[in-house]
Amino acid sequence: HQLDDRTGVTWLTAESGHGDAVLTTKLALPALWWYGGGSVAPSATGALLANGIRVLEVSYQPPGSACDRDALRRALSPFRRALVYLGFRFDDVPKGFDDLLLSNLAQLGRVTEPKVFAGVTRAVIVDLAPGAGPPVDDTSSSSAPALDGCLAVRNAVRW
Repeated sequence: HQLDDRTGVTWLTAESGHGDAVLTTKLALPALWWYGGGSVAPSATGALLANGIRVLEVSYQPPGSACDRDALRRALSPFRRALVYLGFRFDDVPKGFDDLLLSNLAQLGRVTEPKVFAGVTRAVIVDLAPGAGPPVDDTSSSSAPALDGCLAVRNAVRW
């Protein structure tokens, strides 16, 4: 699948600190738990990495009455930074998802560390502090048409 989960997650967790949250998709969660040291024991929730960093799952929500365009802002409001891991995300999100997510994040803060690893593995750090400055320009992942809809966010859940 042209992924490098080990390098991507290792880099992201090395960059993580107090007040950060990791944001990823459902099918990228196992790589994050494995390489980030998260527990998948029966008693674990899946919402924390070994270093205590909160893990949030982000998904696509089509336009309609259930589409909450402020969900991402609310979910990230307690955190100083969002560390975004885009690993395996082929069957659980539509084309254009990366661009939708990154454009929404750019409205909330400054994308400070866009990284591309082998193949399609991507990670970015978003500084959510007020007045963090303009985003880095290189957040677009494809030439796909813009995806309409919004993002749903919840605490990661072990599955």
